[in-house]
Formats: sequence, structure tokens, C-alpha cells
Amino acid sequence: MLVGFAASAFAQDRSARAWQQRLAIPMPTVLPFVALEPVNPFATRVDVPPTLLQATVPERRDAAGRAVVAAWVDAEGQCREAIVLEQPFPGLVTGLVAELKDTRFEPARTGTQAQPSWVVLGVGFATEVRTATVLDQVLQMPDPSAPPAPATPLASAPPGRLADLPAAAPSALTSLAAPRRVKVRLPHHRAEVGVRLLAHVTAQGRCDRFVPLELDGGLTSWVATYLASWRLDPGQIDGQPAATWVVWTARLGLELSTIKSSDVQVLRDRGFTPGGPSDAVPTPSAGPPT
Repeated sequence: MLVGFAASAFAQDRSARAWQQRLAIPMPTVLPFVALEPVNPFATRVDVPPTLLQATVPERRDAAGRAVVAAWVDAEGQCREAIVLEQPFPGLVTGLVAELKDTRFEPARTGTQAQPSWVVLGVGFATEVRTATVLDQVLQMPDPSAPPAPATPLASAPPGRLADLPAAAPSALTSLAAPRRVKVRLPHHRAEVGVRLLAHVTAQGRCDRFVPLELDGGLTSWVATYLASWRLDPGQIDGQPAATWVVWTARLGLELSTIKSSDVQVLRDRGFTPGGPSDAVPTPSAGPPT
């Protein structure tokens, strides 16, 4: 009796599992394609756009920022090539590259073995904006269909031969190349710079914050001070003042005092590949003007 029951249960179990077999039957499914239209979150449709009435150009304003430069250092600790990726003020490239080529480095190493390598450095600089002139400026309403795009940071075009320089893979290094000293001093000079940014205009006709799109990092403080001085007729919607964003595009004439380097750091979170993109760092955000 027990044997017959077991055989019967086994047969039922096989029969039950047979009903659980998967059937590969193609079932076409049509999914709708949804296209997202570009929308600019900074755009506001107004009846009357804001108008700039008054502004004060700041002078004798301290300025500071950081240059980012990629340096190729050989196994003897000599910098043979340097590519400036970002600069805080105009006119730094030539002097900075020349100084790095005269600077002795501790070479990168794999264990105790010195290696040629690329290293990315951040070099701090400070100066003073002695005088400034707004050569021309335009306020425009943002395009509702075109989201704003920051300008590509400065990058000196590297000669094609840089790709052929021997360089150890960063993952193989136990220590990165590091400069023993970097001291850059550039005489005062005049320069013209372009600026483009999004400025928020309140219903009371003041600029209370901005988003840089094209701006050398060392000039952020100067620009913030200038924007804080704005007095505007605000935009209007249905006859009432309204807060809006505007695109400010300007060309500035600046007289800078002596530019001096203040410190240097090895940027361990950034890499550089000749002929390819470097690991990007977001443009520093700017808070409300002060």
C-alpha cells in the first residue's frame, strides 16, 4: 500500500510540473516614443523686459582664483611640457608654463622606481583689479527653447606630439609627481575679457543672484560687486513688476596689478590625456552678490 501511494504521488508530481513548462511565444509590444522638447527653466514670458538704469563699476577690488594646468614630468623630475586647462585671469598662460618648465619636481614613482607621468596642478593666484571699464553690455531675455550652456573652459591646444610622450598609467603609480616650488609673478597689465551670465532680477529691480556661463573664476568677486550695484526697471507681466532672469553679455576692459602665485596643489582627483578630454571639474557656483 505504501509503495503504491508513493508511485501515485510521484506520477502526480511529474504531471503537475509538466503544466509549469515555459512556452516561448513571441508577443510584440508597441511602446510609444516620447520626445522631450528643450525647455529653458530660466525663461519667463514677459510683456516688458527689464531695463538697466544705473550701475557702479567697482575699482581697487582684490581678486583671487586658481589656474589648472597639466604638466608632463620626466623620470628625472623635469617638467618638459605644460598645458593650461583653466586660468582665473587673462594673460597667465605664457608665464605659468615658463615657470613650470624651470621648476624641479619630485617625479612620480611606482614603488621606488621613478616614472614619467602627467600630473594636474592647481595654482592659486591673487591680484587687484585697479580700474575697470564696461566697454559694452547687453541684457536679453533667455530663449525659452534653448537651455543655457556654460562655455568650455580654456584649454591650450596641445601639439600632437604630446600623445607620443611616455607616461605611466595613473593606476600603476604609488606616488604622483609634485613640484618643489612654484613662484609666478606677472607684471600689471591691461586686458579685455568677455563675460556671459544669467542674472536674476527681482520685482524690486535688484540683482540678487547669478549663474556664470562664461567667466574667468578670479573675476567672480568683481562681477558680483558690479551686479549688486544694479538698479533696474523690472520686467512686467500684465502691468505688474515680475521677477525674471536675463542674460547679461559684456566686454570688460580691466587693469590688473601684479599677479602673484599663492600656493600649488596636486589635484589627485583630476587626470589628463593628451588629445583627449581631461577630467572636468564644474565651474564654481556663485552665490548672491555682496
